[in-house]
Amino acid sequence: MEEESVGQWSAPEIAYLLTLWGEESVQDKIKGSYRNKSVFEDISAAMAEKGYRRSWLQCQRKVKALKSKYKEVKDHNSKSGNGRITFQFYDQMDRILGDKPSVTPTNVLDSSREEESQDREDTDISTDDPQVPYDSPETSISDSALSSDNRPTSSIREATGAPAADLLS
Repeated sequence: MEEESVGQWSAPEIAYLLTLWGEESVQDKIKGSYRNKSVFEDISAAMAEKGYRRSWLQCQRKVKALKSKYKEVKDHNSKSGNGRITFQFYDQMDRILGDKPSVTPTNVLDSSREEESQDREDTDISTDDPQVPYDSPETSISDSALSSDNRPTSSIREATGAPAADLLS
């Protein structure tokens, strides 16, 4: 076997790896398969024909690292308030993985304020502020139970049976 390349992957080398890995026939072989050594051996051989000498394991690890980076960027960009980020191979990865359940969940939990308010109306426990859940720290001690220096008053200490130091931690 010819000597493998070590060190950094070049951009054209990565692009070619993704071209090979992204082929529909390759994706079909990988889908639902945990053992994919033979697929990456074929990719490694095809890369060698193009002059890129990488082992099947190097190819597999590079694809794994690129998938991880893609998921990280996709997750970041899906959160509101985050500035959009990208990386050099994002578009190519998106064409390959964009609709895969491992990257884009098929079920998404919707937690809108309207549903939260409806749920709260159905319970016996209520708060003065409908935007603050009843069990949040903001509702556990009322403002009147705190002294001017934000320490629990003696009535709270007596009611809980806890020393003041325990209530502040």
